[in-house]
Amino acid sequence: MAKQKIFNRQNLRSPTVFFGIGEEQAFYVEKVPSLLTERIKHNLSFFYLNYAMVTTFLFCLTLLISPSAIIGIGLLGFAWLAVIRATSE
Repeated sequence: MAKQKIFNRQNLRSPTVFFGIGEEQAFYVEKVPSLLTERIKHNLSFFYLNYAMVTTFLFCLTLLISPSAIIGIGLLGFAWLAVIRATSE
């Protein structure tokens, strides 16, 4: 199934690889735009599960720390619901 392929544990990279620990230039930024876009595409496809986990962790942490974030998400949900109801007719 597609879900099993996307969330395959083998696609989760180790912290040493993800943070570039032990590499000479782990956070080197390319200056040539074509090389930069190529590197960004490669990193997104290689580290996508790591990025998803970091984003999920930060989202949950935000919900725990900031009650206003919960209120904002609730208001956004109600706004989406209103738009869906208005456009369905």
